[in-house]
Amino acid sequence: AHALRALRFLYSLERNRKSFKRVFPPSIFERFIEIGQYERELQKYVPLAASIMTMPAEKRDLIRQSVNEMVDSDADMRVGRYLILG
Repeated sequence: AHALRALRFLYSLERNRKSFKRVFPPSIFERFIEIGQYERELQKYVPLAASIMTMPAEKRDLIRQSVNEMVDSDADMRVGRYLILG
């Protein structure tokens, strides 16, 4: 539930939203969105965390793999000392 709360705050940034659609299966993504913006109350995330934990291991592995791909694709790109923004 703590990780989902942190992810929900990251999702609030417009530039991150497309990545989250790739990470979660549609049914989980819908519930993730329904939690709402800036919800600090951990209890709101517990049902979603429980449903993820009861998913088959293969589906959880796909989510984990998608997160890892998102991290890899968002790595800083540099040319010499210069950071390429885009």
